[in-house]
Amino acid sequence: MRMLRYFTPVLMLSTSLMAAETPKLGALFRGELNSNNHETMSTTTSPAVPSLGQGAFFDITANGSISENVKFDSQVSFLNGGQTTSNCMQSSVKKANVTWWNTSMFSATIGCSKDRVGGWDFANYDPVDTIRPFLPIAMYGAYPSMYNPAIDLSLHMLGDLTVRIQNDVMVNNPGYTPTLYTPQWQGKTAQTWGVEWKGDIAGVKPLLQYFSFDQGHSWSFDVGLMLSIAGLGVTADWMTMAESQKVIVAGHTNVSSKINNSNRYSLEVNYVVPNIVTPYVYWSNYKNKPWSNDPGANSAPGKWDHDGQVISIGVIANGISPNFMPYLAFDMQSGKFIDTAPAKTQSTKTDFIIRLGATAHF
Repeated sequence: MRMLRYFTPVLMLSTSLMAAETPKLGALFRGELNSNNHETMSTTTSPAVPSLGQGAFFDITANGSISENVKFDSQVSFLNGGQTTSNCMQSSVKKANVTWWNTSMFSATIGCSKDRVGGWDFANYDPVDTIRPFLPIAMYGAYPSMYNPAIDLSLHMLGDLTVRIQNDVMVNNPGYTPTLYTPQWQGKTAQTWGVEWKGDIAGVKPLLQYFSFDQGHSWSFDVGLMLSIAGLGVTADWMTMAESQKVIVAGHTNVSSKINNSNRYSLEVNYVVPNIVTPYVYWSNYKNKPWSNDPGANSAPGKWDHDGQVISIGVIANGISPNFMPYLAFDMQSGKFIDTAPAKTQSTKTDFIIRLGATAHF
């Protein structure tokens, strides 16, 4: 179904794909109308102003074979809703990689690929083709880095075990105030690494991920589970992360490392009624403990500071065409934000969003 369309990355190829494939050119499109009360954007001097809006996403895809053992996969964004999703050659380039299969048990991929963090929740998400929201977008107001230059070495035994080497371009909370300290460790491009295991046991798909970033000062660990039984799809994830913040205290020149600890939980349940509708419920909760108890040190006035929750309920019409699916969704996104007055206080703000749109494949 469409909600789980992106759970299989380029390295999760079966032995049946070892034969040469004819190159394919395709396109993905999503258009949407929405209504938002914009409470998370309100301040004491600028009250919330409800609005009607629209968004459009459009990607071109190309994939196939160069030879029997060499595959390529690419995806370029021409409309991305005004958001940057990639740190590749151009911000519009999502995927642009080549996979070499030595045998059916070993493969290597080089190029621009999707990050292997965030569990199934992140692996299943694509701004164009996924109806539900994604938690960092709701809190930060921007997409996280989704695609980066990387090398993947994969062993296809008892599932798919992948070791990744990629540019270390992970950044900490973009709401942090750079005048207090630099928002990331890497002052220049460096390499980092991660490891991922995706299993498939009679349709039950466990997932484990460990990723090191910020030049080895930070790490994340993800545990996920996905299954599909008689039209019922369930995806659950837990992620824990320790972000090392490179802090330059005001009035001092020395640098110290401060740890921001966080946990994120997500659950998605959907049910496919063939040729009619696919209703879904999605919940994601994020809890973080900033290194400082002073809200003014963690974020800027009017910006998100800590904790967050997303609840999304929607229905997708799958009876018109497998390549054209209208949808209707209701989202609730909330988090702790820094008040502009009184100084350094916090309040919970919640956005309520109604979305009507459609996805299309060409």
